[in-house]
Amino acid sequence: MTSLERLKNGDVTVLDSYPFNNFDYLALMIRQRSDATEIVRGFIKKVRDTKPVFCFHIIYDQEEFKDDLQYLLDNCLDFAQIRSEELEAMLYQTSVGKPYIKRHLLELEKDEEKLRIVFGFIMRNLEQNMDLLKIFYLHQNLHVRFLFMKFIVNEQPEMLDIIYDDIMKYLFIQYDDGSIELMRDEDICDLAKAILLANLDKKIWLRLKEYILTAYPKNSLAYKLLFNGFHMEGKLLAKDLVTNRILEKEFTDDADRLFTSSRKGKLLIFDGYKDYLTEEIRQQFASFLRTFTRPDLSTFPGDDVYRIYKADLGCKLEEYVETYLDLSKNRTTGFIGSGTCAYCYRIGDYVLKLIMRKYIQDPMDLRSYLIIKTFEETYVRDESGIITAGLEVQPLLTKQISEVPSDAYSRLLASFKDEELLCQDVIPRNFMLLDSYLDADCDDPESLPKWFKQYPMVLVDKDLVFKLKK
Repeated sequence: MTSLERLKNGDVTVLDSYPFNNFDYLALMIRQRSDATEIVRGFIKKVRDTKPVFCFHIIYDQEEFKDDLQYLLDNCLDFAQIRSEELEAMLYQTSVGKPYIKRHLLELEKDEEKLRIVFGFIMRNLEQNMDLLKIFYLHQNLHVRFLFMKFIVNEQPEMLDIIYDDIMKYLFIQYDDGSIELMRDEDICDLAKAILLANLDKKIWLRLKEYILTAYPKNSLAYKLLFNGFHMEGKLLAKDLVTNRILEKEFTDDADRLFTSSRKGKLLIFDGYKDYLTEEIRQQFASFLRTFTRPDLSTFPGDDVYRIYKADLGCKLEEYVETYLDLSKNRTTGFIGSGTCAYCYRIGDYVLKLIMRKYIQDPMDLRSYLIIKTFEETYVRDESGIITAGLEVQPLLTKQISEVPSDAYSRLLASFKDEELLCQDVIPRNFMLLDSYLDADCDDPESLPKWFKQYPMVLVDKDLVFKLKK
């Protein structure tokens, strides 16, 4: 007797010795049999508690087994265990699918692939799915609402005006206390691009563009119109630019406003489209870029600046330059030097560091009077939490420690241990003198040691400082 015949007769012991990684294949074999229903009836009640995933892979689209399906969904399976194609079949082919979706809306919000399946189910028969439509077209999670809007625009654009009498009224949430929550910049700009390409009334795009430029002073609209993606190193490559002439024309027709408000990809957009900018805007941005001229490069800016813009830190870079130049008495700018992790530039009375990487991953937790004060720390991390780019602003120090007595320098190095810190950077050139001990990174400078008050030496880079384990 074969394994399937034994299961049909209710003998489930055959499953005990079945290789775990072969259960998917066994489920497929059963589904392909002409007597699949009889086979499932023979064993499902006996194993649905012990092998629920196996059972589900067989009956997910079988209305005949809706009671068993309901049991599995209610008692045995997590939402994440259901494959997208199984959810889709369950929605369309069983009476269990739709109520299941309504009970798991929070989990559904986190899975965009499954959301698109549900949106397609709604739009396929609006009359029967008005309950689901009411949930999603006014969803309180604005990202989910955006996804629903974009689905309609991409798949059934003729339905946009039917579902949304005026889409502009649904791009934000106004709460009872008068506060307003805006849709995410990336989302609303993506929606605007989709509307532009959907052959809808051009007035919708124009209204949406004006709304974005007003409500989002820094936005991703130019980036969405022009750009496919970033290379982590080097300048703009031709293949990075979108060749869609509709999108390109919308940028070039309003290049100044779209460029100056751009928070993402601005430097690369400038590379490719500066000829469409007015002379004033072009010169302003070129002047800003000259801040980052390096003597080792024949052209500017270098890969360090490109990396900062690619990491979506361009707006912060522009903000820090403007802010700290305004705070400075001396407005000199220029390249100071570079190390393995950063490029350093003078911005008036301050140093701006363009971070390429970090040896330590919690730099903001390291504070000590022995380390230079950092006024700004902004970092970008990858999925593993590793810092891949960043910006730091520190005071510009000019006094070397070459004239400091050796015993004072020795006390400095020994004091790191007193601060429960391990300093692996003991090269004298990486230490500078503060103008005054009052400038130390300390809440009570008067409590500092006498030797430090006399020789206020600080480490100018904390990349090789680590907290000691207690």
